[in-house]
Amino acid sequence: MTIGLCLVIASACKGQSDLSPSQRGERTFMRNCASCHGADGKGLPIPGYQVPPADLTTAQFQSTHDDAAIRSILMNGKGAMPPLGKLLPPSELDELIMYVRSLGR
Repeated sequence: MTIGLCLVIASACKGQSDLSPSQRGERTFMRNCASCHGADGKGLPIPGYQVPPADLTTAQFQSTHDDAAIRSILMNGKGAMPPLGKLLPPSELDELIMYVRSLGR
C-alpha cells in the first residue's frame, strides 16, 4: 500500500471519530429516515400512502413523544414505517434520537 493511500484511509477514519453524537445521528437519519421524513424532518407526501410520514419538527410531535416512545417506534416500526431495531446498534439509536430531538428546536 502506498503512503498516499494510507494517509487517505487514516484521514477518512479520523473524520468519522471527530463527529459529535448529534452529527452521527444526522448521518444515520439521512441514511435511514430522510427518504420519507425529508432531510429537514418535516415529512414528505408519498404516493400511495394515505397518511404522510410524521413531521418530526413540530412542537406537538416533540411534546407527545418522549425518548422512550421514539425508541419504541424506531425499534418496532409504526404504520408504514419499518422497524429499524435490528438494523441499528443501540449507540446509533441513541444518536438518532438525539438528532430527532434537535429537529424540534
